[in-house]
Amino acid sequence: MNSPLFLKSIIALGLTLTLSACQPKPLTEQEQRTVTQLTTNMKTQCVGRYLIDLPADVDIYGHAKLNDVDVKIEPMSQQAFLDGMHKRDAELKAMKHIHGYQFLFGDNEYHPMNSSTEQMRKKGIWHFIHLDDEYSGDMGRTLEAYKWNKGYRIKLETKTWDYTRSIVKDKPRAKEMGNRVPSRLGDMMSLLHDFRGLSNGEIPKEPGVCLTGGFIKSEASDEEEVSMSFYLRDKRDVSFDLETNSNIREKTTLLQRGSQIEKAVKTRDGHTIRKGKIDLPGLTSAEEWLLTGITNSKVMGHRFALEANSIVGSAQTPLLILDMDNGAFPQDVPRDEIIKASLTEGEAVALWDAVSRTIRVRPGAMDAMPLPTVSATEHRLPLGTVVCSGQTCRQGGYYHTHWNGETYRKLLCPDRPAPTLNLMEPVPYRWLPGLVNRMLLKHERLPMALASHQVDWVLTSYFL
Repeated sequence: MNSPLFLKSIIALGLTLTLSACQPKPLTEQEQRTVTQLTTNMKTQCVGRYLIDLPADVDIYGHAKLNDVDVKIEPMSQQAFLDGMHKRDAELKAMKHIHGYQFLFGDNEYHPMNSSTEQMRKKGIWHFIHLDDEYSGDMGRTLEAYKWNKGYRIKLETKTWDYTRSIVKDKPRAKEMGNRVPSRLGDMMSLLHDFRGLSNGEIPKEPGVCLTGGFIKSEASDEEEVSMSFYLRDKRDVSFDLETNSNIREKTTLLQRGSQIEKAVKTRDGHTIRKGKIDLPGLTSAEEWLLTGITNSKVMGHRFALEANSIVGSAQTPLLILDMDNGAFPQDVPRDEIIKASLTEGEAVALWDAVSRTIRVRPGAMDAMPLPTVSATEHRLPLGTVVCSGQTCRQGGYYHTHWNGETYRKLLCPDRPAPTLNLMEPVPYRWLPGLVNRMLLKHERLPMALASHQVDWVLTSYFL
């Protein structure tokens, strides 16, 4: 079976290649000048939890998904942000479901962080909770949340459900599904709380994830997907794509999938320029494969691929993929203007070598989150204070909760939503009798799924 990581690279370029390697020719004088112009004064870019040096004059596009929440950041003035929020508010209020179900929900149904919508908006945070669309059932929910900071707007969006307000709420399955809106809304508010815009050239020093123009402070997790594309402004067919994903662990490395490459690249002319293992500090099993062939723009071009951490992907060692294209023109470029790739093979390889060897883990990116400092004279809430999942925690400290006879302890930080209790739990088969399910449970044969529970957290001790 073809690896999705490899097929993504091959399909994007549309190459079919023979796999005979050849030695690169020395650069001509003109090629050397071109490479020098591209690699002089390169700029460090922060992507996810990694750094990479790239030519300074690039257009950047990006996307991220953190904890199953889609994240998008755009440069925007504060006035444009407010205008957009009022427009979105009006759009959602005007939408009607074909069966008359309530479409937009507010404070009467949900209270994020125990605050009203008006209070949240005074703090610069806007959120909307609505049905998925005008045609589907009444249990699906789309959550949107927005914040503006330092010239950037962050938009968060995710989908979840609430069966407690559905017309089928009394059915057994609906009672099992319950209401996930508060817990998911709490997750989104945590992301917004820890978001800030980045000034030009700023490289964060604390643990967290770099996005296009912004940064979210957080400990490393196994639910992080970040991708950024960098397009050379004066050579629009030349681009770099860097992706990181902490939730993928392949069984094979790039080079070990060579037989798949041989099968997948047979229909267009080309060859392998170079392939092999490379040494990148802090990354495991870094490998590259440099290909040349006919691109989707119908010119001879290149796709170079680098993969690292593919077989050890985790929160601390996210999978990293770097691709470079040369000769892949954007669709808005007229066909008669596409004559050849902007870079020769020698220039492309030299640029690749200058960029790819700069990949490294950002210092501090994987560190644990520091504990907040607490003054000895600071007023503290009494021990035994209770905070519910999704409500703002007013007192930092160690909390505990009970669930199914077990006690769970967690460190909560002040001014952040209290988390849900997330546990892997057995899921009974709906079509089997209860007796059979109990027997399967006893022998640990039921499938497991992650379940989120809203709980009361009780303050048991302080930080200091």
